[in-house]
Amino acid sequence: MSGSRTWEIGRRFISTQEEVQNLVEGIDVRILKHWNEVCTETLVLKKGDVLYLPPRVPHCGTAATDGCSTLSVGCRAPSTSEMLSRWAEIAAQKVSGSIVERYRDDHLWDDTKTEDKTIVLTNPSVITEDAKAKAKQLILNAVVEFLDSSDKDKGLAFDEFFGKLVTEPKRVRIDYPPSLIMNIDNDNDEEDKEAHEEWISDLGVWGNPKEAVQTILNGEGCLYQAEGVVFAYSVTPSSPSKESDGEIKGMRKEQQQIHRLFVNGNMYEIVASIYDNTNDSLAVHPVCAIANERRLTKESFIPDDAALEGLMSEEVINLLEDLVAKGFLYGSEE
Repeated sequence: MSGSRTWEIGRRFISTQEEVQNLVEGIDVRILKHWNEVCTETLVLKKGDVLYLPPRVPHCGTAATDGCSTLSVGCRAPSTSEMLSRWAEIAAQKVSGSIVERYRDDHLWDDTKTEDKTIVLTNPSVITEDAKAKAKQLILNAVVEFLDSSDKDKGLAFDEFFGKLVTEPKRVRIDYPPSLIMNIDNDNDEEDKEAHEEWISDLGVWGNPKEAVQTILNGEGCLYQAEGVVFAYSVTPSSPSKESDGEIKGMRKEQQQIHRLFVNGNMYEIVASIYDNTNDSLAVHPVCAIANERRLTKESFIPDDAALEGLMSEEVINLLEDLVAKGFLYGSEE
C-alpha cells in the first residue's frame, strides 16, 4: 500500500502439524514463532506490487522504509476437517435418514439361541471384527447419503451445505454489515434508536429497501456489494418434489433450474425456467449478476434484449430488497 518491504520466502511447503506447533498463541492471525528457513528467496515489494503465495509457504516480511504498510488477503479454502466438523453439527440435528440409524446386534439373538430358547453368551464383552465392520458401514451409509444425494434431491442438500460454508464470515463481526432494520430489544435505548433513525434519514432513498431497488431499476444510481461480504451462486436442476404437476408456467420439469444465491452464510433460492438452449442464458440471470458484479445497475438485470426482461420477476425484486435491508447491498448515486 505504501513504502517498501523485503520478503523472505521459503522454498518448501510446511506441514499442517509443523504450522500448528509453531504458531504464536492468543492472536487472530497465523504467525510462526520462529523464522529459521535455510533455503529462501528474497523479494523487495514496492507500492502497488502484489505477491501471491500458496497456503503453507513460509514467508517473513521486514519493512524497508518508514511508513511501510501492507494489506494481506487470504483466499478461502475450507479444509477437510472443517467440512467434516460442520457436517457433523448438521447431522446431529437430523431426525430421519441413515444418520439416525442405531447400531444393533440382531444376529446375536439368532446365533446364541439354544433349543430351550435361552440365551448363552460365551464372551459378551468382546468387540468383534463383525461389530466394527457394521459400525463403519453405518457411518459410511450416512456420509454417502449426504454426498451422493443427487438421485433424491439433485444434489441440493450438499449444494446448500457447501454454499453456506464457503460464504460465511470466518471472524466474529459486530453490527457488520450495518442493517437498515434495527433489532428492537430491551438493550436498545432511546439514544440508539434515535441514532439509527437519523442514519436512515441521512441515507435518503438508499435507506428504504423498496425505494432503493426501484431507483436502480429506473436507471438511477447503483447498488454495491458490502465490502468483506462473500457472494456466490449455484445452478442445479429442479428437484422433482418442487412441483407436483411437473410443470412451472408450462415448462417441463427438465427445463427448470434452481438458482441459489449464497451471501454471508445465508441462502436464497429461485426456481426459474430455461429461456433457451444456450449456456449464455445463464449468464444474464439476476442471481448470477448479483453474485458476480460488485456494482449493480439497471443494465445488470434488464438487458437490451426485450425477450429476457421477464427475468426481473417479483421474486428477484424481493430478493434485492432483502439484501439491501440486511446491508449485504448498499445504494449510491454513482
